[in-house]
Amino acid sequence: MLSNAFLKFLWSAFLFEQKLQLFQGQMEEIDARLTEAEQVKSTWTPVQDLVIDSLSEQMDDLKVTTATVLIMHRDLLFGCLYPSLKSPW
Repeated sequence: MLSNAFLKFLWSAFLFEQKLQLFQGQMEEIDARLTEAEQVKSTWTPVQDLVIDSLSEQMDDLKVTTATVLIMHRDLLFGCLYPSLKSPW
């Protein structure tokens, strides 16, 4: 029969592997979102090239981008606090 210490070790190793896989999955999701955000950022007009006539449109784009980043932060925090649950949002 296996000793209790060995069973505890096996259980700990199993839990560690599960947490590691979960962490790797979260990192892959973050990487995909970051890549998407960088692609969006690459389409932005440099500040020195801004035209006053399109400033309100660019401010609207900035608000959307800010909201997107806040959603990413919220989802990341939720995933760190409750890794076994899917975000309710």
